[in-house]
Amino acid sequence: MLIRVEDSYNLSLSFTYNTAGRIATITDNAGTVIRYGYDSNNNLTTVTYPDETPAISTDNPKKTYVYNESVNTAGVNQIHALTGIIDENNVRYATYKYNTQGKAISTEHAGSVNKFSLAYNNDGSTTITDPLGSVRSNFAKAILNVVKSTGQTQPAGIGCGPSARNIAYDANGNITRLTDFNGNTTCYAYDTTRNLETVRVEGLAAGSACLTNLASYLPATGTSERKISTEWHPTWRLRTRVAEPKRITAWDYGETLDECGAIGVVCSRSDYASTDETGAQGLTAPTNRTRQWRYQYNPRGQLLVSDGPRDNASDQNDQTAYAYYADDATEVNNRKRLYTVTDSQGHVTTYTHYDANGRPLESIAANGVVTAYTYTPRGQLKTVSHAGLATQMDYYANGLLKQVTTPTVAGWVFGIISR
Repeated sequence: MLIRVEDSYNLSLSFTYNTAGRIATITDNAGTVIRYGYDSNNNLTTVTYPDETPAISTDNPKKTYVYNESVNTAGVNQIHALTGIIDENNVRYATYKYNTQGKAISTEHAGSVNKFSLAYNNDGSTTITDPLGSVRSNFAKAILNVVKSTGQTQPAGIGCGPSARNIAYDANGNITRLTDFNGNTTCYAYDTTRNLETVRVEGLAAGSACLTNLASYLPATGTSERKISTEWHPTWRLRTRVAEPKRITAWDYGETLDECGAIGVVCSRSDYASTDETGAQGLTAPTNRTRQWRYQYNPRGQLLVSDGPRDNASDQNDQTAYAYYADDATEVNNRKRLYTVTDSQGHVTTYTHYDANGRPLESIAANGVVTAYTYTPRGQLKTVSHAGLATQMDYYANGLLKQVTTPTVAGWVFGIISR
């Protein structure tokens, strides 16, 4: 079984398991431990988080998961049915109910807030009643063993009647036709060998049929119809060009280290203005004005230079530069981390220290002002000390913000919400 994961920045997670092979603990790079508990049916029942007193394990915040409560399972024994969640404040946060077939029939938060109810119909649709009492129906079907939404109904509003949204798919599960609640239709075409969208026509009138050869479609002038054409990288699932009304956008990617320093990254993005009003000409539309962004990286893929769209590619006033600590930096936690950011005016911000999980502990602005940061055991920002003046954040046991105390204000207090 997996016992440790470590990334290229030396951040790690270590795993231990119980006798049933379930994850018992996860320990991060700083030694912080999250513990997991299970019932006799191997359902996850507790997640215990770290706190400020690691030597005392009995006071840690704990989230509890409840299963198979008879009142919430229609009296049927459903051993794996999650019926409730109790948060770290020991307040029931959520309740889930099921019918005798094990299908969910309602979900709600504490005090019946945000309650949704579901009813299952003979035609395979599901009727959903939202917290405001509005009723909608959802329709779905399975394509290649994946359930796909085929449409929804929407209740009537003030001055308008009810409406529906419909979705059609091809044999691979790609959307081929979508009609929104206003009756507008969008048609899609794909490279079916890779299941990548190649053409999309939006704004078609209600009831419009989708052409077999959508690439040849010419949007009607004077209407809301617009055509978007997409070209893809031959190997990666990354767009290389997108043509839409009045614009073509192109991306160039690093396929060797010589191009922009790393492989698989964006080396440049170019925006070309075109005179194609509807996108009818697709990727062959004539272009004129160009705006281009260029990027350079180190072999690890970390950004070194971002060069904006000014005409002169060497214009320093349009560049931001980034530097990183060496792989063998004296401070272990600093290794490979961001060291400096130099803006277009030459102003340098320096990051001097990091913690074991890669969070910055101190930064120095271009004017010499030092800012220090501390964090809670759960990784939330605890204090920010700017030029010696501290702002402190306190949190409830469930992780929500409780209070913010600034150098000039005693504290803003936020009410606890367990729903």
